[in-house]
Amino acid sequence: MLSLEKEFNVGRSDWLKFVFIGDTHIGNITTDENLIARCVDRIKQDPDAYWFDLGDRCDYINTKDKRFDLGSLPKWVLNSFPDIVGACNYRYADFFSPIANKCLATVRGNHEDTILQMQERDVYTDINRLLGIKNNLGLCGYTRLKFRRAGKVVWSLDVFLHHGAVSGKSAGSSLNFLSSISDGFDADVYAIGHTHKKIAYSNRQYYLDSVGRVQEQERIYINTGSFMAGYAETENSGYAEKRLLYPQSMGPVELWVCPDKRDLKIFM
Repeated sequence: MLSLEKEFNVGRSDWLKFVFIGDTHIGNITTDENLIARCVDRIKQDPDAYWFDLGDRCDYINTKDKRFDLGSLPKWVLNSFPDIVGACNYRYADFFSPIANKCLATVRGNHEDTILQMQERDVYTDINRLLGIKNNLGLCGYTRLKFRRAGKVVWSLDVFLHHGAVSGKSAGSSLNFLSSISDGFDADVYAIGHTHKKIAYSNRQYYLDSVGRVQEQERIYINTGSFMAGYAETENSGYAEKRLLYPQSMGPVELWVCPDKRDLKIFM
């Protein structure tokens, strides 16, 4: 497990926006590329916006995958056949290159792992090299966000990142897994993806500080939505439709932070 650290210089009224993006699944016919473009443009245009990448950047469903179905491939992938993997990597890089310098951390998803096992092709590293992103945690890890004002650290947040590992159609399965992460990993913010279920909530915990005073801290739990709708206006949208997976809320989750006030807001 790895850790990263990023410092920000902030003013008294500054709000920083941290956008958690996961499961873009570029290369699937049901992926909403317009939503991806809008999300990228939103981060690009806001000087106080940054993002985390939670994996499953591309679908990578090729002929060696039991989920392979021609109906799930958009035309641009078919035009690049048989190099589905290469076409997906470059298309992802084209989308996210405008905000590559604002990426705070990345983790690897199960679709990246599957193509590594099938083809011995490390697409996680390939895309990071294409974009010049060096803030890479691999499977999971921490990013410490430190906020400075007038040369002093006024606050910090520890963010724990993992792609996610739970399966199940119900929202409860995702929620239970998300909430249980704090049993083994101490952080202020927990962020995962994988289930394509957009969930975000906060709770508070009390503790004693170093001089025995009762203090409280807020913890944030985030499960990002995906950018893959699962269904398209065609006779066969692929594996999501075959398995009758439920449609879910799409898009990222944002965490807005005002360090001077130690205020946190979640936007979905």
